[in-house]
Amino acid sequence: MWLSLNINSHNILLGTAYRPPWVDIDKFFDTLLESILFFSKFDEIVLLGDFNINLLDSTSNGTVQFKQFLSYFNLHNFITEPTHFTSHSSSLIDVICSNLPLVNITVTHKPELGGHAMVFAEVKIIKPKPPVKRITYRPLKSIVIADFDKELEYINWKAIINQDKVDLMVEIFNKIILSLFDKYAPEKSFISKSQHSPWITSNVRLMMKLRDEAHAKYKALNTIDSKNNYKNLKALSFFSMVSEKKAYYDFHINAHLRNSPSLWKNLKKHVLPNFKNTCDLPDQFDNPDIINDHFLNIPGDNTIDPSVLSYFETQKFSTASSFQIKTVHENVVAKIILEIKSNALGVDKINMDMIVLTLPATLEIITAIINKSISTSTFPSLWKTALVLPLPKNNEPTDIKDLRPISILPYVSKILEKVIYYQVIKYCETNNILPLFQSGFRKNRSTSSALSDVIDNILTYQDAGRGSILALLDFSRAFDSINITL
Repeated sequence: MWLSLNINSHNILLGTAYRPPWVDIDKFFDTLLESILFFSKFDEIVLLGDFNINLLDSTSNGTVQFKQFLSYFNLHNFITEPTHFTSHSSSLIDVICSNLPLVNITVTHKPELGGHAMVFAEVKIIKPKPPVKRITYRPLKSIVIADFDKELEYINWKAIINQDKVDLMVEIFNKIILSLFDKYAPEKSFISKSQHSPWITSNVRLMMKLRDEAHAKYKALNTIDSKNNYKNLKALSFFSMVSEKKAYYDFHINAHLRNSPSLWKNLKKHVLPNFKNTCDLPDQFDNPDIINDHFLNIPGDNTIDPSVLSYFETQKFSTASSFQIKTVHENVVAKIILEIKSNALGVDKINMDMIVLTLPATLEIITAIINKSISTSTFPSLWKTALVLPLPKNNEPTDIKDLRPISILPYVSKILEKVIYYQVIKYCETNNILPLFQSGFRKNRSTSSALSDVIDNILTYQDAGRGSILALLDFSRAFDSINITL
């Protein structure tokens, strides 16, 4: 049996093997060799088990084969004393082999538990230092809201509404917002050398400080009272930390047990290791130009046959119904702002938290920008630029095609996208344009619903004594291949 372990960026293969006395030694080691070679991606191996070979007899065929096996994988057997006992003899048949440093190796025999001794060992793995990160942020919580709101009242927002071009409206709006936050919450930077434990709150830090002060006092005075005071504060700081940690996970994990999307989002953020940030990347990934060229090298081109364009212009779905994007009311924009959860910074350096702090003063202005874009059929130029973050699709990417580009768009542009999306999807569903069983990009549908439909069809035909044929098409870079002109 083999287990795959990832500890502190070490890929460890942990396995156990047993050779019954009647199994041929050559066949046993050949099978074990093939089994380990199958897991070629592991650099460290820990193998333990009962081989039924007395390693105390250094001249036996089994011992010689065992040593040859160890040398092939550069392993070392850390057990050197007898592990199996009878009334008249003892032998070394249980092993712990590894190419890692093992410590605290003990062999303990309890006759009442049988002839085999209990064998213990600890793997010594040095925890790597976390990478140093430079983090830039705006201290939004330190803003004096009363002064901030008063400043919002004095801003001449009409200067934006009166503009004829949406690009100019976006440019002026961004300048005002950034100038406002540069005054009340200017950007700050700090270097993070260790991973932050969010449950270490100000109260816990205070208890730890009092504990450390009591410890220093106890070392200086060495009295019973100072010792008891230190022990009490030590226990109090410990239980405070445990309580805060429990409350933290109750809030972020346990409270979302019935909400799968929120649960997995918080698990990935607060509990599960982020393999995408820890995996080793090939050297070619160090060149952003190569990655960028790969993403821009879209298959095909934007040229279109005039006859194809004419066909889609004349062969409309229904002559009785037409679609037109309409301007929206402030209430719609306000609802969409509350729906968008992403707080990422786009190229405009404005995120969700900043916009929310300016509400309701900026709601009219944002709505005016959205409606100007719709009425003039113009998507602001700045919003067409995205920060692209290439994320690995798997834990061990080897080629650029293993990267998935994630585009971080300006926050306000997402509001416009939502406005248009809701109108388009409503039109499609009202007129029954979408296929009945389409699950992608539809509310209350997912991969699970599509899979359930396929399985139900297969089982239905199976119950009727009929067969099923499933044709699967994998469209590589399908969205990149969409003809923009069409």
